[in-house]
Formats: sequence, C-alpha cells, structure tokens
Amino acid sequence: GGNIAVLALILAAAWRLMLLPRRLSSVITALLLLFYGAVAGGAASVMRAVTVAVLVLSARALDHRAETLNVLAVAALLAVALSPVTVLDPGFLLSFGATTGILLGVPRLVPPVAEPLHRLSLATRFFRVLRLMLAATICAEIALAPIVATLFARVSFAGFLLNFAAIPLMTLVQI
Repeated sequence: GGNIAVLALILAAAWRLMLLPRRLSSVITALLLLFYGAVAGGAASVMRAVTVAVLVLSARALDHRAETLNVLAVAALLAVALSPVTVLDPGFLLSFGATTGILLGVPRLVPPVAEPLHRLSLATRFFRVLRLMLAATICAEIALAPIVATLFARVSFAGFLLNFAAIPLMTLVQI
C-alpha cells in the first residue's frame, strides 16, 4: 500500500506545479489511483490503500475535512462488507492495525510544528522527518505486537530497525 501513498504524493506535486485547482487535482488523482489499482491486479493491500486514498481525495474534492480515523473506519467497513471473511486475513489485520497505531500514537509523540515547513531549515526538516519515522515505527510496532504474536507465535524487532532503511529506499525505487 505504500506505493499508493508515494504515487498520490507525486501526482499532487505534479498538479501543484501545473497550478491545477485543488478539487480538480483530487478528482484526477482519485481516478488515476483507481486505474492503477485495477492495473496492479487488485491485490488486497493495494485495494485497501486505494480505497482509503479515494475516500480522502473524494472528501477533499467536496471540500469536506474528514477525520483520518473515520476514513480508516469506513475503508475497513467497506472491506468487511464486501468480504466478511477479511477480518481473518492477516494482511487486513496488519494493515489496519499498523495504520490505527500510527494515527493514534504519532500525534501524541511528535507535537505539530507551529511554523510552516517551508520556513524551517533543511536540517530541522530532516530531523523532523526522522522523528516522525521513529514515532510511526514505534506506534506501528506496539499496535502490531499482539497481532503478530497471535498469528505467528513470535514478535520480531527487526522491522523496527529496518524501517529506517526500507521506507526511504522503497520511496526512491517507486519514484
């Protein structure tokens, strides 16, 4: 699902450079993500990410500010409505568990910056990204520990360390 976020960010940057209105860019991005999801073969992880992205972009196109947890809940409800057995799917539990952990935990660990990001120095932005990655990784690992222990009868902390290499490298490869 990370590839969907990277693609959406690249498209948003492209539309901004082309000076497209926000609503129009949201609609175009949502349509392109739906197309990408269909071309990518409709894997469950891709469809979960596309669903969440399209919900957020649709709300944005309608000038509606959606709470992220509400969007996540609607996406989960849609997935379960389409296939109730999905609640037993490890991918479903891991995706929504990690995302919920991040959404609930990161704001508590990393306070928002009062100053606009473009006014911060490059070093300050870099360390902010590192703090956010650390907070997101901690929150995801804590949320996933009981799920992983139940499903796989063990908990590994390798993901905690590997995220710091995997996230930036995955983004570069996907771009």
